[in-house]
Amino acid sequence: MATNDVFAVSGITEGQKAQLARITKGWRQVDLACHAGVNVQDVCTLEHDRYLLPTRKIKILKCLGLVEAENENANHGGTFNG
Repeated sequence: MATNDVFAVSGITEGQKAQLARITKGWRQVDLACHAGVNVQDVCTLEHDRYLLPTRKIKILKCLGLVEAENENANHGGTFNG
């Protein structure tokens, strides 16, 4: 798949979207962790749809292009949207 290809998938969890985006980039979990400035366990936690501190979650999702900078503050609430 070329880097500019676009595809749409519905009915999957946020963790599955993150995993699919990571794999599309050709990254291992350790590669994503390095790019996002988090540890590998954080990536694994997100991909398995378990609770992750919002600050770490945002770092990963931003690195994957799954959240925009202006949405960052909206995702710092105390509720879990998993």
